[in-house]
Amino acid sequence: MAIARPNDVLQKLQPQHEAFCLHMVARPHNAAAAAIAAGFAPKSAKQRAHLFMRDPLILARIKVLIEEKHKALHMDVDEILARAAMLARVDVRALFDENGLMRKLTDLEEEHSVAIAGVEVTETYTGTGKKREKTGEVKRVKLRDPLPAIRLLAEHKKLVRNADEGVNALASAIADRLKAARERRKAKEK
Repeated sequence: MAIARPNDVLQKLQPQHEAFCLHMVARPHNAAAAAIAAGFAPKSAKQRAHLFMRDPLILARIKVLIEEKHKALHMDVDEILARAAMLARVDVRALFDENGLMRKLTDLEEEHSVAIAGVEVTETYTGTGKKREKTGEVKRVKLRDPLPAIRLLAEHKKLVRNADEGVNALASAIADRLKAARERRKAKEK
């Protein structure tokens, strides 16, 4: 493929052009690196990238890819609340079998796996040479704290106006009870 001249405009995207667009969406700050990653020669990458970033067909494709990426990453309010409700309601006992052993992560339903924040795995190797296999055993599981999800749901249902209000209301109730208890004790002492 000859190096495009400044007035040349692409009529159709070739696989290398598509790869350039994908790399530009993945790392939008370096067009020359995207051109190299797409398979263009390093010596001409900067010039090609400059021309590509002016080509209407490439710019349109990059725009579509960015929109698709944002759509895939977007969560609407109902989805966020459903996920928070799932975490708030999770019963961690479902993570273990009847013997108290952790179930395989692949066997867990989404409503239970949402409770897992992280997994520490011990790696072991069996066999020799080309038949050597890597296996892992769950060593430790870190669970998510459901309280932030419960707070989010409480705020959404307008049970509290913000996260601090719920904490402040609880602190005030405890302070009121302590004050009443002190007053009862003083009354008994007299």
